[in-house]
Amino acid sequence: MKLTLIWWNTSLAPLSDTPASDEQLNIICRVVEGFVNDGQADFIALGEINDCYFDYLEQNTIINGFRWFNLAKKYSRISFDSCVLVREDKLQVLETQDITVSKATSTAKIAQKIIVAVKNYDKPVQFFISHWASRLHTENLDRVHLGIRLRDEVSAILKSDDVAPVILLGDYNDEPFSDSLTTGLEATRDITRARKNTFLLYNPFWRHLGETQHYQRGEDATIKNRCGSYYYKSGSITRWHTFDQMIFSACFVGGGDWHLNEISTGIINTPELFNRVMDNKQKFDHLPIISVLEKEISHD
Repeated sequence: MKLTLIWWNTSLAPLSDTPASDEQLNIICRVVEGFVNDGQADFIALGEINDCYFDYLEQNTIINGFRWFNLAKKYSRISFDSCVLVREDKLQVLETQDITVSKATSTAKIAQKIIVAVKNYDKPVQFFISHWASRLHTENLDRVHLGIRLRDEVSAILKSDDVAPVILLGDYNDEPFSDSLTTGLEATRDITRARKNTFLLYNPFWRHLGETQHYQRGEDATIKNRCGSYYYKSGSITRWHTFDQMIFSACFVGGGDWHLNEISTGIINTPELFNRVMDNKQKFDHLPIISVLEKEISHD
């Protein structure tokens, strides 16, 4: 049995920005259809979605067998901006919860917790979808606090079952090596450590920090390659960043029935999406990411 998970920050509803056009919304619809028809996705989480955009996408995306969940919510100081699609013959959403943290006079969003039942699996899978604010709006210390607060949520689960199936995904606006994710969240690139110390989390997106192509003498200098998931069009030194990530509990790296297929885990980079992200006239600035989980079916 296989489960394919996708996260995409759609770039539709950033703060203080112009509304998305019908053309942009239609592009999102076609891309999501591709996730299902070409990528065989089972769980799709989309970021930067508001109520209006959710209604449009649900009504204009042509896919069968999926249930849509609108998780976009506004509080007094913050807004959650996610939605989720799940394949109903494999997955059932049992519960959702918004997780925030208050510090002094500010409030920040940590994650949206989604508990999902999986067909032929006796444990609920607990997802944490995050879209953290940009570094432009938060100090470094505050970002570490975000990681610690998210870690508290994960630790509460692992204390009762140290190989519980926990998956974290989203746009952290931080790289895998950032203190918020390493020190705060305790997410490691060292799979051996994650398997030995099951309270650590494994982050496979360390592999996707650099250039996808090796430099070769004489290559065309105008050719542009992907070296991350997010393209900051105004960056003066580095424009590519790996802000979009999926992070896994030890359950998925040898501690349980499900196993991460790391070869099939990474950044989705179709020519159409890449060209739109690189185009200064386009709204899009994130590429989707994907992870695949596999479980051997018992024939007893």
